[in-house]
Amino acid sequence: MNEMTLLREFRDSAPASAPARIRHRVLAAPGGAAPTRSRRTALAGGGLVAAATATAFVASSLGPGAPPSAAAVLDEAADHVLAAPTPAAPEPDQWIHGRAIDRDPVTGRAGQPVDYWQRVDGREFAQRRPGGRINVMQVESNPLGTPLDWYRLAAALPTAPEAVLDALELDPLYTSHGRTRADRDFDEVTTALTSAAALPAASVASLYRALATIPGVGVDQDAPTDLAGRDVLSITYDGQSSLGRPGDRWELLLDPDSYRVTGLRGTAGADERLKDGDVVRRGEVWFEHALLSERVVDEPGDGTS
Repeated sequence: MNEMTLLREFRDSAPASAPARIRHRVLAAPGGAAPTRSRRTALAGGGLVAAATATAFVASSLGPGAPPSAAAVLDEAADHVLAAPTPAAPEPDQWIHGRAIDRDPVTGRAGQPVDYWQRVDGREFAQRRPGGRINVMQVESNPLGTPLDWYRLAAALPTAPEAVLDALELDPLYTSHGRTRADRDFDEVTTALTSAAALPAASVASLYRALATIPGVGVDQDAPTDLAGRDVLSITYDGQSSLGRPGDRWELLLDPDSYRVTGLRGTAGADERLKDGDVVRRGEVWFEHALLSERVVDEPGDGTS
């Protein structure tokens, strides 16, 4: 899932070569340029659907009693991931195919599923256009690294949580501008988890265990379903990361059975009036991305059948 990397990169520079879908969404978001149309996101509250699958799985895994901590849940997730097969490392000339749904920046509603492809070495990006044609674009630069760069970084990570956080802080691929060390650590770990596909199981486990040690990281077992209507296990953080604005609440969304990362959600921590006069209210979800599938394929167009 490369949306978080694109979110950070395009918010800062919004290159003309960026896909229109991503460019419009990011420029319309708080912290980006002023939107050209009225934008009001959907409320996060009201009609919350309990993540029953996540609750049942965690309860059976960790036993009865008080609600499990994020550390307990992420430790369980790391063990589960380690027991799964590790996919083969992607080749530089292969492609990552993703199918995803994004929250519309104007209406606040879920958009239509979109297919996109990114070459592993970062040289090209492709997207299916209306009518079925696949448009392939050359990518001149990758300021935040390519999927291959992130795969190699993840594969080389140590196992001790503190060492993982130190390695990510020193790595030049991405530098968070969060206010505190915890803000920066959450930003860095989440970026590593979402910037490459088919990561080694040991790397994902190390990142989960490192995430569990960050002060302020929590777990929400009553999180709303995602844009695809799926139950999710929500790993939460409130702070001042480079993702959004001070006080925003971020959720890294996991599949409650496989513990695969399936999305990202950002909720406003305070009211903010945008330049066009519209207001994003505290508690409104202003960013959401739901990853429906992701796999390594040989060329654009593969993976959609």
